[in-house]
Amino acid sequence: MTTPLVSVCVLTYNHEKYVEQALDSIFSQSIVDQCEVIIGEDNSTDNTLALVRKYENRSNVRLFVTPPGAEKIVIRGKPTGRRNLIDCLSRVRGKYVILLEGDDYWIDDTKLAKQVAMMEANPDCAICFHDNYRLYEDGSLRDYDNFKSDREMTDRDILLRHVVPHTSTVMFRNHYDGIEWPTIMMDAEIGDWLLFIHALAHGSSCYLREKMSVYRIHPLGIWSGRSVSPIDTLLEYVRILRAAAELLGERYGVYQKDIAKGMRMFKLRALKKAIAARQWRSLVRVVAA
Repeated sequence: MTTPLVSVCVLTYNHEKYVEQALDSIFSQSIVDQCEVIIGEDNSTDNTLALVRKYENRSNVRLFVTPPGAEKIVIRGKPTGRRNLIDCLSRVRGKYVILLEGDDYWIDDTKLAKQVAMMEANPDCAICFHDNYRLYEDGSLRDYDNFKSDREMTDRDILLRHVVPHTSTVMFRNHYDGIEWPTIMMDAEIGDWLLFIHALAHGSSCYLREKMSVYRIHPLGIWSGRSVSPIDTLLEYVRILRAAAELLGERYGVYQKDIAKGMRMFKLRALKKAIAARQWRSLVRVVAA
């Protein structure tokens, strides 16, 4: 195909129950003929690979399978799909890039068209996102919109409040050709926030107040199945903001005061939690962060 307008990166691992719904939601998009679909299949141990191969004969699909025994990036002692994400992003050719994990899906057939239109109308926009739903194992569907204010959303909300609800909502302008990822990308637990902050190195953000995707909550989910204490999460926020100079490049100065404010805010929250729980070892770690 000619150079695609949008590169859709689908990240799959043990998603046999969900991956067909994810892929079908891509191929129902009104502008799917202008997209390439890059499937990164991370050596699943279930039937996921066989299911995604059913889509492999489509002209705009490229399937890449992690070889058995391939080295994975380990975070907090657990192998992750971070290498699969980085490899998929290295292969994108589109003007815009979007991510969809194999257990999530889109619910608006014009989602991609709307986001492309927003970014085309705003050349400085480097990241465009929208609201979504959370789907729980009991079948309940709940609103998930981090940005509940009626005021206009700003880039500082991404930095200080981590308002982007989920990767399934985000479209990036493609700045990944030849990228050298900062060291923190290899060991930070919250990889999606790193991507959002990195996008701000290339422009501003745009927000669509519409719910157009579903984030599935289940025990095997990369994020929803994690077990990390609130204090550790807050300290990870501090560590990521400390790395913002490398992530933001020349635009770091624009946000420097806000980043310092965010670090103080997250450390204070962690401090209060450690004191309230009488976790003195955690208190020492917070002070040292």
